[in-house]
Amino acid sequence: MREVMSCAVSSYDGLPKEQRKQLFDTSLALGDDQPVDPDLLATAVLQELTRRIGLVIFNDPDGLEQERPGQIRVYEPVGEDFFTQVRICRVNDLRTANYIPTLTPGDLLPDEVQHDCTSQIVDGAVQVVCQVRTDDCPGYRFNEEVCLRVLDIEAGNSVVLRGVNYFSTDAKVRLTSRPPATVVREVDAHVFGDVTTPVRETVNGESVLINDCRVDDRITFRLPDDLPPAIYEIQVVVPNVTGIASLGPFMISNTEFINVLPASTARFQITAERLGCRKESSPTWAGSDEVGLTFLTIALFPDLTMSEAVSNKFPIFGDVDSAENRSLNRVLFDQQQPIAAVVVTALGHEVDGQDAYDNMITDWKDIFVDLVKDQWKYITAGLSAAGGIAAIAKLGPYAWIAIGIGALVTAGIDLIIALWAPADLIIEDSLGYSTADLTALTSENYPAPSTASYVTAGKITVNPQFVDKIPLQYRVRHDYVDQDEDTRYDVTYRINRVA
Repeated sequence: MREVMSCAVSSYDGLPKEQRKQLFDTSLALGDDQPVDPDLLATAVLQELTRRIGLVIFNDPDGLEQERPGQIRVYEPVGEDFFTQVRICRVNDLRTANYIPTLTPGDLLPDEVQHDCTSQIVDGAVQVVCQVRTDDCPGYRFNEEVCLRVLDIEAGNSVVLRGVNYFSTDAKVRLTSRPPATVVREVDAHVFGDVTTPVRETVNGESVLINDCRVDDRITFRLPDDLPPAIYEIQVVVPNVTGIASLGPFMISNTEFINVLPASTARFQITAERLGCRKESSPTWAGSDEVGLTFLTIALFPDLTMSEAVSNKFPIFGDVDSAENRSLNRVLFDQQQPIAAVVVTALGHEVDGQDAYDNMITDWKDIFVDLVKDQWKYITAGLSAAGGIAAIAKLGPYAWIAIGIGALVTAGIDLIIALWAPADLIIEDSLGYSTADLTALTSENYPAPSTASYVTAGKITVNPQFVDKIPLQYRVRHDYVDQDEDTRYDVTYRINRVA
């Protein structure tokens, strides 16, 4: 440890000033004889966490810390005009029935359609078989053909709406339960308007408003903890600050739907099953890959505190060649108490050459992971004392917040390693799930979700691939592509409901 820390200090001292700023917040650049106390560290981490989650929820690092109104894109109606000028285009990224330009049934993604699913024996094996629901819709029946999906969201969690004309930071969201329930609530919201999309464009030589779903105004709100379970209509209510008196004191959006669920009492496990090498690092004549793989798991509890980080470090996988697999079979998360969400982070590095091992580079990586894990408990205590996570959780879904937490942890560890250890990043990921997500993934009442590629902070392209789904179990393979190192690895994950 002394050798590692001595090398770390020497390496830090030798870094250019701009690289130092990347590694540590400037508030932590104290004198040589002044230690960093937990509160100061927690404040710096909270600031970075806030910016990372702001990117996840609002596509802007400042989105959590400030509200801003969207631009006014309204006109004064003449005669019978039923166009809804305040519009909800997406609910947690799923497009709505009121999306413009108008969707056709063929445009809909599987996640945007309501399904009815059952367990059936197919070729001698149990499978979850789903059919698109076409009537008795919980929300809208789209184009008289299919039911649009109504999201299941637990009370206490937050929702992100994206749309048009959220032009006041005093906007609220109205929740109205469907009969026979009679609940009506208006809740405070956080508005972050689109200031990039122009207000007008020229079409056929005429200037017209841009007030369709190209606009990306965003508003987030938290479902009250005591909100009774039911299907609710949701509407955005915006004070009329347009100067057009005929529009009334408030402008109200189209109606969309969510299904509010009670907090889950289920218990889950997440397991890493297998490491696969699709393509080892180039050039292949330089020898086989030597792969170090580490997972960190952090839970977000219902009281919006966080667990300690639990690490799972594997021995170095030596002589890994293309088309080879390695068995993992390691439980990364074993739920023992109620949670709001969980994030599993994955970090994989390939170290070139025997000299690197002789100089204990892989041991250093483990030490850096252990340092982050050990310091995390002090950070979480400081964050809780400052009310940091509680404040953030009002502004975004728990799963998205978990992903932001995971991105912070993986980016921090990898940046440390990259600055003074010759290890190439080949795997980086943050898998964030709320309890509602875990329930849906392992339930026979839901189809497997669609998947989409994304790129991590370390420039690893992640391509999730559905493997299989049976009652109480869901399996997915994440393919990791590093274009710079020309590597392709994958990890297969299994989620089980155990109670």
